Amino acid sequence: MPLRPLYAAVLVSLLTLSACTETHINRASPSSTSASACDAAAVQDLIGRAADAGLQQQAQTKAGASSARTLGPRDVATMDYNLQRLNLYTDDNRIIIRISCG
Repeated sequence: MPLRPLYAAVLVSLLTLSACTETHINRASPSSTSASACDAAAVQDLIGRAADAGLQQQAQTKAGASSARTLGPRDVATMDYNLQRLNLYTDDNRIIIRISCG
């Protein structure tokens, strides 16, 4: 029966080593783009213009985004990151000051 402690030690060692193995998760690379990925560079020419519903729709279409939102300086917005969403940031006068995707 002296082999029983040896088997237990080997088993514990194997379990410990298996916990240290690297797990690979298959994720899409950040550089990959989908058909509805947003392209903020395509609408940077809108900075300085007054934001309204028509301009937001035009920007969304031109950027290839699946959704868009206009955010004022004190507007509350969700912090979820959505690569297909266009964000139009405005000042107090609803003039676009920054455009990004996310």
